[in-house]
Amino acid sequence: MRIGWWGGALLIGWAWLLSWDRGPSVSPVALSFASASGPEEAHACTGILQDSGALQAVLTAVSRYKTTYVILYSDDLGFSIESIEDPILLSLRVGVPAGTPAADLAQKHRLLRRVDYPATLAALRQAIIDVLARKIDATLLWAPLAGLLVIELDPGHRLSMLPLAESMPPPATFSSPSDSSAVSERVVRCRDEVQGTLEAYGVVPAELLAPPNSAGEIPASLEPPPENIEEARRGWDIYQTNCERCHGPDAISGGLAPDLRERVRRLTYAEFFQTVLQGRVEKGMPSWRGLLKPDDVRLVYQYIRARSAERLGPGRPS
Repeated sequence: MRIGWWGGALLIGWAWLLSWDRGPSVSPVALSFASASGPEEAHACTGILQDSGALQAVLTAVSRYKTTYVILYSDDLGFSIESIEDPILLSLRVGVPAGTPAADLAQKHRLLRRVDYPATLAALRQAIIDVLARKIDATLLWAPLAGLLVIELDPGHRLSMLPLAESMPPPATFSSPSDSSAVSERVVRCRDEVQGTLEAYGVVPAELLAPPNSAGEIPASLEPPPENIEEARRGWDIYQTNCERCHGPDAISGGLAPDLRERVRRLTYAEFFQTVLQGRVEKGMPSWRGLLKPDDVRLVYQYIRARSAERLGPGRPS
């Protein structure tokens, strides 16, 4: 169909109105160039997963999320997971990297249908693929690694991330110090993209989710409680459930953490209380804030103090 000169002018004017206040235009040449760009220019982290040195450098550089873990789940579930204590998690199949702090979290919160994956890059990448394919319902991962993997695997933003309010040490597999020579502009750009991705998914660093002095968690008095052998016996049950794995049976060092019979003599009750609540993430001890109540901490203290003074022997108190 042919149009007159006035028709051409009208079309030009209409095109100008459509383009007004929409930012710089993109020419067909530029569009062709963008389309022809190879996969290496897809994003700043392209190829990082195949470069072990750069991968390690990127993950350790995302320092803001160094002690943060997240639960990834598909939006196809049709509901949101509110916290790691959400009862719905008890019925979900949750992928967990075995032998890592994530596995400790899963055990601590008694995730009944956990599915163990090897703590390798390939296996954890597969865990996210399995979530997207609904072979499992969710997976629990260290935040920097989760951010890097979803850049590749979730371009459609089909996953949600729930940050956990418990600071935990990073997994040893992915957090050993990187070679300084690997810290390049490429690593910095990828680090920024990983951090930006976590922010876009609404991930808040763990330490910001659990203020050090949350109301109601610090007792009015931090004076040591009077010795009470009955409380010490009750404290044994709490110790066995939450502390025995690292600190060993009977408060004797299990090799992963100090012998608490000696340590309790050196700490004030206030120092003991704060250490349990805040953890010592740099030493591998998680925060127990939100998991142990003040009364639980007092009972554990009574038990360890009784063991230190030899008022209780090894094994289950009679």
